[in-house]
Amino acid sequence: MTLHGSGRAELSERGAQRQLAPLLRRAPAAAAAAALLLGSSSFAIALQQLPDEPSPKSGTAQVAAQGVVSIGNDDLSWRVTQRTAPPPGNAKSMVSDLGFLITDTGVLLVEDLQDGQQERLPAGEAMLTQAGDEQLRAALGANDAGYFDVALVEPGAEAAGGAGSVFASEPFPGTGARHDVDLLQDAVAPGAAMTIPAGALPTLVLVLDGSADVATEAGDVVSLADGEAVSLPGALTVTAGENGAGIAAAVTGPAVPRLAGGTGTPAAPARTIESPQPVATPRAQGQRVVTAAPTALTASLPSRQSSQARKSNLKYATPLFSIRSREDCTSNSRNKAETSSRSA
Repeated sequence: MTLHGSGRAELSERGAQRQLAPLLRRAPAAAAAAALLLGSSSFAIALQQLPDEPSPKSGTAQVAAQGVVSIGNDDLSWRVTQRTAPPPGNAKSMVSDLGFLITDTGVLLVEDLQDGQQERLPAGEAMLTQAGDEQLRAALGANDAGYFDVALVEPGAEAAGGAGSVFASEPFPGTGARHDVDLLQDAVAPGAAMTIPAGALPTLVLVLDGSADVATEAGDVVSLADGEAVSLPGALTVTAGENGAGIAAAVTGPAVPRLAGGTGTPAAPARTIESPQPVATPRAQGQRVVTAAPTALTASLPSRQSSQARKSNLKYATPLFSIRSREDCTSNSRNKAETSSRSA
């Protein structure tokens, strides 16, 4: 399969924009008012999608690549680039973008230079790529491998390696959340249709072979030839031309929460005793509870026992002390009497 030149791609994009203009003009006023009331795209998406939504595939379509990725809240754009990978001896490193690689011809080998992980992609297979990974992309065999690089990037971002873009969409706001993204692929028979559900972001539709018409729910239709693409919001219906069509669609699914670190109900905090004085202020969740130390009661027990012991000792010590005092007094009186008699 060969790709059309950039001039035809630009004409196709402008044609798509002209065909979409009536759709924008016919957008219900209620939708615009709702967007103003919601105030944020992420909240609007939360109303449109459920976390447990089923797979976006239907009919004969299959999920060729999939993963959960972080999507920023700045403006984004879908970009499709045609690339060629040389044999391993001539392969050069390049930094990947967030998106998908779809092999068109030959066999593509992708190797991550940091962890050494490899992906072997014969024609028709695809893989998910994360942003910022340094990779080697080489062809296995005597011939080069042709592939599409479908990327979700900042508007106007240039493709790495000086490759020319086949398609670049109009900017749209990001979600600022983690989402499941799926690359659907289908070989649609002549006149048959492929349905694609609405995504959290506009869906990118790329014709890998043949031709197709992409229709929105409002009835607007964008015609695509071999190697052309379009990015449209909402649910879509792709109808193959008279010779059938090979279709790839990048769909952004619902937001995905993190499981570790945090959204469960926290356990009750442990009771920590720091002072015998109770704290009068109300306790906040997660705040340590300060209660009177049980050692204060324990410390008071010896004092009570000591007091009782002292009373017990005094009970028996007083008579003994009194008896000894009387004997001493009698002895002293006798001594004084004897001394007086001798003197006389």
